[in-house]
Amino acid sequence: MAKRSQRPTAVGDVLAAILSNAEGSRETRTREGALTVRIYRAFDALGPAITDHADLVQVRGGVLTLLVDDPTWLTELGFLRPEIMDRMNRGLPRPMVTEIRMRHGRRARKKKPAPKAMAKLTPRELEVVEGLGAQIRDPETRDAVMRAAKRALGTKKGP
Repeated sequence: MAKRSQRPTAVGDVLAAILSNAEGSRETRTREGALTVRIYRAFDALGPAITDHADLVQVRGGVLTLLVDDPTWLTELGFLRPEIMDRMNRGLPRPMVTEIRMRHGRRARKKKPAPKAMAKLTPRELEVVEGLGAQIRDPETRDAVMRAAKRALGTKKGP
């Protein structure tokens, strides 16, 4: 039986290992910093429905301050406050969020990365993708799988 490597396999794993080490530090500032990073990661994990309209701008003593870009979203997120707190606390090592304050304001717009241009597939790659697609009966599923396969093959091309 092959022994599994103990090395982290993804950036998220590396960050989790760093945070775990920092949380066990003797330095108070290091421990608090690691917990703050975990809180920001838990906020990002709420998903784009929330994070596209609100930024976490301050964490102090379990009180989070969100900057919300639109008055309508400010009202909506106000109604969702208990659910947001619950979801964030479930994503943390222990419940740390005790209150969420929200205010309306202009957020710094996050730049979305430009989509990568897909390289043109070789005739052989196109033949493989179409051959795989021909085996899928449902047309919607076939189209989705073929698009994904073309994108995956197209992004592996070198410069």
